[in-house]
Amino acid sequence: MKTIRINIPKSYAALAIALMALCLHYYTYGNGLLLTDDSRHYLAAANSFGNHFSLIDNDGHYFLFWPPLFPVLLSFFNSIHPIFIWIHLILLITAAYFLYRLVSRCIQRPVFFILCYIHILLGVHLLLISTFLWSELLFLCLLLVFVDQVMISDRTKYALYFAMLTGFLMCLQRNAGFFIVLGASVWMFMYEKNAYTRWIKPIGFAMVICSGWFIWNIFVWYFIPHEHFVLSIDLFKNIAGNINTFSVALVGLLIPISQYTFYLLLIIAFTILYLYIRFVKSNPSIQLISIIVIIYLFLLYLVLTVNIAGFPVDFGEADRFIAVIVPLLSILFFKVLEEIYARLPRKFGVALLLLVSLWMLYPISRTIKNARQWHIISYEKTGH
Repeated sequence: MKTIRINIPKSYAALAIALMALCLHYYTYGNGLLLTDDSRHYLAAANSFGNHFSLIDNDGHYFLFWPPLFPVLLSFFNSIHPIFIWIHLILLITAAYFLYRLVSRCIQRPVFFILCYIHILLGVHLLLISTFLWSELLFLCLLLVFVDQVMISDRTKYALYFAMLTGFLMCLQRNAGFFIVLGASVWMFMYEKNAYTRWIKPIGFAMVICSGWFIWNIFVWYFIPHEHFVLSIDLFKNIAGNINTFSVALVGLLIPISQYTFYLLLIIAFTILYLYIRFVKSNPSIQLISIIVIIYLFLLYLVLTVNIAGFPVDFGEADRFIAVIVPLLSILFFKVLEEIYARLPRKFGVALLLLVSLWMLYPISRTIKNARQWHIISYEKTGH
């Protein structure tokens, strides 16, 4: 079939989108990053580390569930310094660069590349984790570098070592880094052709990367006092509400619906899985992303719906928790659309592009709405 061609080079289109994202982000939090209770815990831990090399939160408790990297990095600053705005913008540029590499490697047609890149860089989830002083933005950058280097590790000599370094830091940034490393290790096992190293390579890879994370968790749970933490007896207390919360967040990536979202999520997931198996399962890069996404979401659901602390997850937290995996989900979604488009007659292909373009108004309007809201809050807090 004849295809619709966009003659703008991918690099120029990506640069224009990245510049729009920079302007959007600077407008949103250019008056200062927003703080939540978690932000204050990070700042308190940074202060305690700077003073006596311990990580104590704003309530006077030792860190248990958060790895040490983020507050240690914050300890180099005396307070909520304006430089954090520029650090976040630099991290945004870093994310944009590695997203360009990943999306280009996975999606070939310029129109779907542009749509996917817009969906990620101008999406509300990236804006969310950039506007607040949280650990997710740095974690996302480390994740993207890690996935990029694993993807090319069979072609570039030092890529595997660089992936191990960024993976090591990623696990010390957030516990969910373990989920990403596990997914990458499963992919390495599947693609390792040497029978002798098929088990040794992925296991050794994961053990080296997670070594710091294991040591940290052994230290905090066995050597640090934590009388304030009581293991929840009823692990399933909030499971129904938490499943609904995460389902709303995931379905909300596509449509603004809050009813029957768990069943809708199952339908969407099985549909995308069928199309993935039908069209794109043989692509190694897409397989790596798919395995990481599946393992991450499964373990995230497991940990946060049946959790040892027994706490409820609200809708804002759910969006925050899935934000780091949204870029990879977007790549999978637009890759499936690209493959469907390639198999359609011209007039149906045009119809598909029109529908997708109209649908893009939903995520973009969601971003604009939240950008305005957070800009006002940032402006009022600083008085500028």
